[in-house]
Amino acid sequence: MSTPAPPEPGTESRSEKRHRSAQEYVTAVVAMCADTGTRADLRSGLGRPLEQCARMHRWLAWRVPQDSFGERAHYAVASLIADRPRAVREAQAARAATEPANAPGTGSATVTEPAPLQPVPWHHRPNLGTGLGQAVLAGMKEGSAESHLRLLTRQGFISVHPRLPSLLRYVQDKGTEVDWAVLLEDLSAWDLARDAIATRWLQSFYRTLHAPRPGSDTPADAQSSRTEESETR
Repeated sequence: MSTPAPPEPGTESRSEKRHRSAQEYVTAVVAMCADTGTRADLRSGLGRPLEQCARMHRWLAWRVPQDSFGERAHYAVASLIADRPRAVREAQAARAATEPANAPGTGSATVTEPAPLQPVPWHHRPNLGTGLGQAVLAGMKEGSAESHLRLLTRQGFISVHPRLPSLLRYVQDKGTEVDWAVLLEDLSAWDLARDAIATRWLQSFYRTLHAPRPGSDTPADAQSSRTEESETR
């Protein structure tokens, strides 16, 4: 069996095309959400199956792949972007207005208003596990975050979507942004590669918790443990 030839210099690989497509889609949805009416239409499908997303079709039907997995994931991510807390939307809009058009994202946990194809390698960009780990460092109870994550990783394609809105809203309220393009890629592949995605989310969660924190001699896991203890007193 022959091995596929590598792409020629200057051409995109299949994965690079997927990543670029996901990034461009997220950028387009974020821009659409600047209009209150459009944002309301996109948010109307939050946590709902595709058959109940009638108000979203005029904005998304021609932008998304026509298959059961990718199509549902694109609608879900659009509704989640539209559901961002107001403070998050305003902060991101203000930051986008002051950043150069092609500037990379900020150093926060995740990037929501990314420039096209940031220089950060895709596999180094933060996923849902990273975001939950950052939320724990910001005050979310570690046990709660871990339980939510483990429950998510056991869900099938249909069940995972309704569990995301409330969790991601809470994560964002803790000051953690979501890399929507990475989430879109993960949800699109969920039914075919759930175990691999779940492993990556869990590993990223624990690595974030135990990573050394800049300017501190205290390990991140010790600090988060003290935070959790103080919340229970």
